[in-house]
Amino acid sequence: YVTGELSEVTIQHALALPYQYPEIAFVDSSASELKTRIHNSNIQASGATHSVGEGIKNLRRFICDPHGMRMLKVHPRCVNLIREMVSYQYDEKSRMATAGERKPMKVDDHFVDALRYVLWSSRFNQ
Repeated sequence: YVTGELSEVTIQHALALPYQYPEIAFVDSSASELKTRIHNSNIQASGATHSVGEGIKNLRRFICDPHGMRMLKVHPRCVNLIREMVSYQYDEKSRMATAGERKPMKVDDHFVDALRYVLWSSRFNQ
């Protein structure tokens, strides 16, 4: 998790880590500049193709499916993801925003969004 750093520097730092070269990066659909820089590093960049609400429902299935099975385990060192997950909020003024569902507040949710993008691509492989 990096803030205050240019995207090209972050990409260079990530690619210098001793891990397998990534095949795909999941990026916010509105981050066209970042997607272009990732693509220029020979990595496929995929934007979100779903609504936030549908993505949250899918993420919840990975946390605990209808049979009580957990398919997502978060390492305790992922403190920012854990903090965002437990502090996720919904707009109290929009309880009936879409088909009776509350609208999520888009505040301090970068890790949760990234996880939502990745898990969306796996939604049928459960």
